[in-house]
Amino acid sequence: NSALIGGGMANGYNSSPTITNCTFIGNVGGGMDCWESNPTLASCTFSKNKASEGGGIYCQWSTLMITNCTISENIATDRYGQGGGIANFGGSLTIANCTISGNRAFSGGGISCSAGSGPSRPVSISGCIITGNIATSIYHGGGGIYCLGYNPKIANCVVAGNIAKRWGGGMYDAGSDPILTNCTFSQNWAGENGGGMYSLASSSPILTNCILWGDASEEIYVYHGVTPVITYTNVEGGWPGLGNIDADPCFAELGYWADVNDQNIVVEPNDPNAIW
Repeated sequence: NSALIGGGMANGYNSSPTITNCTFIGNVGGGMDCWESNPTLASCTFSKNKASEGGGIYCQWSTLMITNCTISENIATDRYGQGGGIANFGGSLTIANCTISGNRAFSGGGISCSAGSGPSRPVSISGCIITGNIATSIYHGGGGIYCLGYNPKIANCVVAGNIAKRWGGGMYDAGSDPILTNCTFSQNWAGENGGGMYSLASSSPILTNCILWGDASEEIYVYHGVTPVITYTNVEGGWPGLGNIDADPCFAELGYWADVNDQNIVVEPNDPNAIW
């Protein structure tokens, strides 16, 4: 299918569809376009769709909930397009138990969240695998995740094997206060800085009980004036903070980044408030 917006489906103006067990493949104009709407997606697949921004799903000023979905091999084709898999502009976004892989964009190969001039709205990403996504930007980055002006809560996710041409192979945040808990960043790559994570000015990331290991260039790059709070976290090369360590996490093999059922897992729940 082909359309200027929403090649597969377009939602607008207070519509609230619930879409379950559907497949959106090879649409031009994007798999789905959401404008001031409230869609719920469950157990769906978005694959090989194309749009100027938000190749898989484009969401503006909407409330979007995505659970148990696969978002793969979608492309944001615009020269400065954001969100190969998912692009969220000024809306509320919940992503749970999804696989977001092999997507491509200028910024935010997997997921892009840009608040714009309005107030930041809730963004939650949990239980997801974000892998093999690419950001081609020479100005921004975020192979896996790009975040501008949002304060996302990211928990129990694997962010691995993503690529940014310049900054933030796993994640790029600017003007944001992301909270990451129980996440693994590994095998991400950035051409310049922040293979795992890149934080620009006015950001204050908080990381607890995470693993950042095997990313290139460095695991975490913070711009002048950025002071992240990182505790009970395993960072290759080390990082100052309560309970932090620098120890080989002994991942089973390439592509298997963590097993929370392993009794010998390197990061123990030393944080009394940790949830495992």
